[in-house]
Amino acid sequence: MTGKATVAAPGTSAAGGPVSKGPITLGAANTAFAKSQLDIAANTHTKVILKNGDSVPHNFDIVSGPPPYKKPDTQPTIAQAGASVTYDVPGLPAGQYDFQCDIHPNSMKGVLTVH
Repeated sequence: MTGKATVAAPGTSAAGGPVSKGPITLGAANTAFAKSQLDIAANTHTKVILKNGDSVPHNFDIVSGPPPYKKPDTQPTIAQAGASVTYDVPGLPAGQYDFQCDIHPNSMKGVLTVH
């Protein structure tokens, strides 16, 4: 059996930094997210502000996570070139969730760790 476990003190991420309880700003440029790892508090509504500094559109989509997570049926709003879009992230249970840009899923992806 193999896997990955993340252990952190309350209020910190596994890397020792703070777990965000407020809005997270995520940049996008050169067909890449500025961060491939985001850390938020469990069961806490959070906002992710995608600032698209690129010349092409992008979005932010949480595509998978631990059960019982189910990806919403609706497509996330597209951030056009040079625009910003705010995404509401519901209070999620602890675990690791994969996020991506649905337009560029091979190059724009990351892990959202909920502590």
